[in-house]
Parts: sequence; structure tokens; C-alpha cells
Amino acid sequence: MSVFFSFVLLVAILAIWYFARKRPNKLYRNLAIGLAALMFIIVGITAPEPEKVVKTAQPKTGLVETKQSIEKEEKKIIFSSVKHNFSDDFKNVTFSGGAPSDLEVIIEADGETVQSTKSAQNHFEITISTPTDKEMKYILKCEDDTRTFTIKTVSQLENDKKLADEAQAQKEAAEKAAKEKADAEEKAAAEKKAAEDAEAKAKADAEAKADAEKKAAEEKAAAEAQARVDAENAAQAEIDNATREQQNALDHAYSYLDFSSFSKSGLYDQLIYEQYPADAAQFAIDHIETDWNQQALTKAKSYLEYSSFSNAGLKDQLIYEGFSDAEAQFAIDNLPN
Repeated sequence: MSVFFSFVLLVAILAIWYFARKRPNKLYRNLAIGLAALMFIIVGITAPEPEKVVKTAQPKTGLVETKQSIEKEEKKIIFSSVKHNFSDDFKNVTFSGGAPSDLEVIIEADGETVQSTKSAQNHFEITISTPTDKEMKYILKCEDDTRTFTIKTVSQLENDKKLADEAQAQKEAAEKAAKEKADAEEKAAAEKKAAEDAEAKAKADAEAKADAEKKAAEEKAAAEAQARVDAENAAQAEIDNATREQQNALDHAYSYLDFSSFSKSGLYDQLIYEQYPADAAQFAIDHIETDWNQQALTKAKSYLEYSSFSNAGLKDQLIYEGFSDAEAQFAIDNLPN
């Protein structure tokens, strides 16, 4: 119970410090002082009395203490960092480690001393032959400290090394194969990604090129359409602003084309024949809307309706009528068989 009151006393003391220094509060500090005083009194009352040594009378031996202390003697440790190593051919094994200087270190097997030496400069080494017939248990001794080692035969050690080498070789081969596989997979993945990237780039380039060509074609078509509109508007403006005689020449030219075919020069000559001034006749030729190739073809068909012509003769006749060489050739190439 006194443990509890002691704990409360400690808490009260901490509270006195807290409310006096950390967070000053006179009321709480005084309460903590009162609690500490009360706990101090209670702890004093409830504290156990010191244990007394009771002595009793024993026959013949007189007074003896009922409580005795028994000291256990610990074993003294001499060795430190003891290890053993084999020679490269496994024919010898060396035991080494730390031991106080000038102490004798002995190695035993089957209860007999195999070899001994004295520790020098707090270090010892003992080399013995590795057993050849069977495993041997060796005991390393220095005063009361001992270490036990079981040593295999030379053939067992060689076989262990062979197995270890084979296991290591297998491990290295497996690691090499795994690395080669991983490298191959990584290379294949890289090549695949490169191919996919190249394909994606080619596709993107093709799409970009197609889009650019489409846009250029649309822009060209729009420009051509706008140019045609502008030309038509300009031509219409010229027609609207033309003189009466120029407009009459244009109307007259359309009426001629309604019942016959003419070349440019032939239609011009016909308008001159109709006594239109040269500027009015030329205005009509420049502003009339017709396909002169179709005019040549229609003219060629009309010739063939009442006479027979060779291609060359028909072409010469069309050229004679004022059609250009290209217009005459178009007519010849597009006549029905």
C-alpha cells in the first residue's frame, strides 16, 4: 500500500513544481503542497519496518544466522575469437585465437594430447594434420576453458569443396542464364517498343501529311473557288459597266452559239461581219462563257454529218475554221468510233 502512497507523493511534488514554475497557479500549488504533506505522513506510517536478523540457539554450534548468502563461483573464460582454418589442400588445419600470454594451449583428441603451444602476445596458433580416416573431435584447452571442434577428413572436405564449387557453378550458370534471358527479354521489349514507336511515328507522320495535304487541297480549292467567284464578279462587273454596243455584241455571240459552233476567231469574224466595232467584238469573245474544246467537237460532228473526213483532214478543216491545234486534237480524240 505504501507504494501507492509513495507514487501519489511523487505526483504531488511534480504538481508543486508544475504549478509553481511551468504554469503558475497559487491555488493548485497550495493544494499540491497539502497533498504532498499528507502523503508524506501516510508513507511514514505505512512504511515496513527494517528486516531484522533473527538469531536462534542451536545445539553445540551456538548462535547462527537464518539467512545466508551463497556465492556461486563462475567459470573463468580464457579464449576469445577462436577459429580454425584449413590449408588450400585441406591437409592441415590451424586453430587460432586470443589467450593471455604465456598460458599453455593444448589440443586433445580421444583423451590424448595432440599438440600444445604457449600463447604469445595474447595470441596462439596450433597447426595439426587433418584426419584422413574418420571425423575427429578435438578439444582446445587453456586452464579450465575449453572449445570443441569436429573436423572432417581430407576426402570429406575435398568432396564438400567439390559440391560447393559445383553448387556455385550451377548458381553462377543459373544467374548467367537468368541474366541472359532478362537481357534478351529487355532487348526484345526495347526492339518491340522501338518498332511500335516507329510505327506510331510513321502513322502520325502519315496522318499529319494527309491532314496537311487535305488542308492544302481544301485551301487550294477554296482559293480557286474564290478566284472563280472573283473572276465571275469582275467579269459581271465589266459586263454591267460595258457599253450598250459591247453588251449587244455579247448577246449576239450567245445567239450564234445557240444554233451553230464557232471557234474564237470564227465568232469574232462573224461579229465583225455584223458590223460590230473591233472592241465590242473582242469584248464579247473575252466575256462569253463556253467550252471551246466542246465547240470544236460539235463542229467536227457537224462536218461528219454531211461528209467524210480522215482524222488529219478533219483536223485541218477545224484549224481552218479558226480552232487551235489543241482544240482540234481534242475534237478528233473524242469523236465516237
